[in-house]
Amino acid sequence: MHGEPLKKFVIIIAALALSLLIVVAIRRMEPRYQGITLSGWTEKAQAAQANCADKDHPETDPEWQRCEVAVKSIGGKALPFLLKWIQAEDSAQKIKLIRWVNRKSWAERFDLWPDPALQKHLWATHGFGLLGRDARPAFPTLIQMTQSQNQERRLWGFIGFAVTKPEKEIFIPVASRLLHDNYEELKNTAAICFNNLYPVEAKSTGVCEIYPDICNPPTNRVIGTPGISISK
Repeated sequence: MHGEPLKKFVIIIAALALSLLIVVAIRRMEPRYQGITLSGWTEKAQAAQANCADKDHPETDPEWQRCEVAVKSIGGKALPFLLKWIQAEDSAQKIKLIRWVNRKSWAERFDLWPDPALQKHLWATHGFGLLGRDARPAFPTLIQMTQSQNQERRLWGFIGFAVTKPEKEIFIPVASRLLHDNYEELKNTAAICFNNLYPVEAKSTGVCEIYPDICNPPTNRVIGTPGISISK
């Protein structure tokens, strides 16, 4: 390996090393409960929901309840991290680099997610779900995200907001607006969450007429978001 290929390889390895150092540094900064980081508790909650008998009601699972106690004990210190994670984005160059690395046999030890932003979105949504309405100080930012020009940012902002199960006076205006969004996945997600959280109001607002399949679906799990459900 000589010249330009060697230079490119060195740059890639340096970028990977820097990324790993940043991840380690951020993990050390995260608030902890009983020695486990905030992201660690959200990962435990995700696993608990995946393994519990009633995936639409993970709050009945003892392991989920343990995670809920942990994240609520961390409290307001969790919010800056959850807000940063819910707004994470991956550049095309970063995705290309990670996928290149993951194709190499020596990369197995790094265990890199192919889409790091998605991992952070899942940490955030589970964290917001565990905090519930204790995440109220984050509502203005999450609602503002639902007005972004970026459709994925709108979607994750709404999911982060909806999983906290906000009071109807706060939730309904946001969900009603998003029922008319031009992003189909977000429209469907807003309709599902609206019907799950406030079915009477959803019916009176016309959600069931616009989306008849949503009011009586085989499952109300939110479209496009692995392991996340929003039920009353």
